[in-house]
Amino acid sequence: MFGYVLPVQEKLKNQEYALYNAFYCGICLDIKDRLGEFARLATGFDMTFFAILLSDITAQNVEFRVCKCIGNPLHKKSVVCRNTLMDTVADISVILAYYKIQDDIQDNESIKSKFVAKLFRKAYIKARTSSPQVDLLIRQSLQNLENLQKDNDISIDRLSHPFGELIKQLTILVAGDKTSDNLERLCYNIGKFVYLIDALDDLSEDIKKGTFNAFLHTLSSGCPEIFDKMTKSQVLDKHGTEIEFAINSTINMCISGFNSLDFSQSYSLLKNIIHLGLRKKLSQILSSKGKLKKSQTSRDMRRTKAQFRDSEKIQNSQSVSTIDEATTVD
Repeated sequence: MFGYVLPVQEKLKNQEYALYNAFYCGICLDIKDRLGEFARLATGFDMTFFAILLSDITAQNVEFRVCKCIGNPLHKKSVVCRNTLMDTVADISVILAYYKIQDDIQDNESIKSKFVAKLFRKAYIKARTSSPQVDLLIRQSLQNLENLQKDNDISIDRLSHPFGELIKQLTILVAGDKTSDNLERLCYNIGKFVYLIDALDDLSEDIKKGTFNAFLHTLSSGCPEIFDKMTKSQVLDKHGTEIEFAINSTINMCISGFNSLDFSQSYSLLKNIIHLGLRKKLSQILSSKGKLKKSQTSRDMRRTKAQFRDSEKIQNSQSVSTIDEATTVD
């Protein structure tokens, strides 16, 4: 939904790139089959990470099928088949998207958002009926967040807590008895990262529209109007060190939690996302004058034929090196 937790695709091996896309497309088709065609717009990179992570942690028996996609109907692709975990991730995606649309309506009374909300309503009801605990967790979390936003003396750490706690509780719900302190620490901080990076990404728009922004609120002690005539660059010149510290500290906690976990299926793909992807996304948004365009993220995740060839060359050379090392006699 947000699109902030994703890999650095040029660092992925071909099979890792294919696996990532198989999960992404699997969520998309799961939403289509169960919740409707239009709701596929809720498919996102963040929930793809969530699905890959929890499929590995819970030792899910992941099965694949080959099918055509509406986005590229001329080519068949491998996608992850529906299972209980994928169904829940699909429900989470749609419910989060629906509440995000409602938040947009509350912020600016957008006619477009109201129209989209009506189109999403049926899918949301289906997802809520299928996963009532998910809906309850999200509703409670957003209510807690709304209450905290009224506190003028709140810290950015406390303000980002509800969304971190939400992702942690969703993790516990999906992982069941496979959860652990380290997994919960990772997912809690992923939630905080998404909240913080989204606030940074929205900085210029929120200044212009006068809508709530976590960084503007906490840096001004509840008087964000002091930033009214400033640009994003000016805010970062003055407070960039504090903002970067908050987000980098959260990334460090993500890495710490990740490094303490054991994986059996998707370690290198997940490591790419946690160790490389989070910091790349922070760098992109810091250097962007305005809100990062969705088309930028889409371009970041496309792999050209040349990149496929280069990846194969690297993999082949690595395989040869491994064989040479294995056959060397001291």
